[in-house]
Amino acid sequence: MPEAPVVVYGLIDPRDGALRYIGKANCAENGRKVAAARRESPEKDRLWRLRHLLGVSLSKGFVREDTKAKMRALAARRPDLFGDWAYI
Repeated sequence: MPEAPVVVYGLIDPRDGALRYIGKANCAENGRKVAAARRESPEKDRLWRLRHLLGVSLSKGFVREDTKAKMRALAARRPDLFGDWAYI
């Protein structure tokens, strides 16, 4: 009889690529914090949507190398907003 799959909640740390495990409750709490921050202003919501769209596009391989270079330049200019793009 096959064993039931184990569900693990984790995040990959972009600085070193290590997997940091978090619990389901912590994951839900973090999601609520992000949603609340997005609702603070239309600019924050738009920035979140743009970052999300670019992240999905990166994961599917839809982003060209010149666009990646622009994203790295943004990370160098504004590490507070785009710091996680420095190593793409």
